[in-house]
Amino acid sequence: MVLLRSTTSLPEGLWRARRLPQALRLVILAIALVGNGVTAWRVTNQGPDGFGTVEAELALCVLDVFLWATVAFAPSRAWIPALLLQAFLLLTGADPGSFTIELLVMMGFVAFAASRHAFVIPLVSTVLWTLMLPRTADGVGTALVVAYLALLVVPVVIGLSLRYLLARREQDTATIADFETSTRAALKEQRDGLARELHDIVAHDLTVIAMQASAGAIRTKDPDERESFTVIGDSARSALDDLRLLLQIMREPRQGGDIDPPAAGIDLAGEIAEVAGQLEELGHRVTTHVGGDLSAIPDGVRTTVRRVLREGTTNVLKHGADRSEVSISTVVQDQQVVTTITSALPEVSDQRTLRHFGRSGFGLIGLRERVQLLRGRLESGPQEDGTFVLTVLLPLRPSS
Repeated sequence: MVLLRSTTSLPEGLWRARRLPQALRLVILAIALVGNGVTAWRVTNQGPDGFGTVEAELALCVLDVFLWATVAFAPSRAWIPALLLQAFLLLTGADPGSFTIELLVMMGFVAFAASRHAFVIPLVSTVLWTLMLPRTADGVGTALVVAYLALLVVPVVIGLSLRYLLARREQDTATIADFETSTRAALKEQRDGLARELHDIVAHDLTVIAMQASAGAIRTKDPDERESFTVIGDSARSALDDLRLLLQIMREPRQGGDIDPPAAGIDLAGEIAEVAGQLEELGHRVTTHVGGDLSAIPDGVRTTVRRVLREGTTNVLKHGADRSEVSISTVVQDQQVVTTITSALPEVSDQRTLRHFGRSGFGLIGLRERVQLLRGRLESGPQEDGTFVLTVLLPLRPSS
């Protein structure tokens, strides 16, 4: 039989001994106890059924219970009572009767749950027992032997097929688990590598900027220059804090959601006032508008609104007109929060921003991806009146 050969195409663990389900084991044992109990009572009160003396038939009942208890709780040991039962039937020379059906059912369970050798032994013994029946039992001919051997194939094939399917499913499950584990390990290695690069390069440069700004604020006597140095230092330190949080998340990703640890402490009204103050310190005229209940914004959405405010402010500083009017609006309405930042674009002749700041586009791309994760929408672009408008709509309860 093909399934008996150890080939590379067979799933691993095919011939591992298995435990039958608890409920099935109890049912098998209960049927064996009740059936043989009734038989023992009948034999005791009405006499033998053709298998020898009363004592012999009672012993046969005990052996039959032993067989099914072994099939239920230790399938790989079922060959022991099976051999004893077959030997008893051959020695008595009686018609095996219902024991032929029991042996077929037993072989189905053994084919499914027993180890390889524990399956082969009762299979071979059952075949030999069947071939020897015409010599020991009256009324058993060649045709009956051939029919019984053909019938024996059915439970064996069913048991082996179920065994194969279960082993294949287990192997597929293990393969998927191994793939997911290796994928997570590869992603972690990539995150750690990127975190190291960010720490070694970006964190170092930001630290240098913060230190130089602090030193410049101490050395200069000009109030305006001191204020500029202070803004530069505060911005660098704020960026360092954000970078540290990012590195922590990259090295220790969370398992339960996408909410940043300090999200619950984000004061959006304070964030709006802070970015407005930064723009005003650089000469921009800023108007802010807050509508609705900001406390109704969930923590996960707060983090993204904060990033929208900061990215929008950065774009104004990098690409907007110098000392222009800027409008910042955050409104909670209709189960969504809408943040809009409007700024004036520089004149065509004013190439200040293009000379000093490159346009990578990655800021808005990353922000758009973050917004889309929350099932939101980001719209940005120049308007006919010479302004640039960034609008982000985020649902308060992002759908899964």
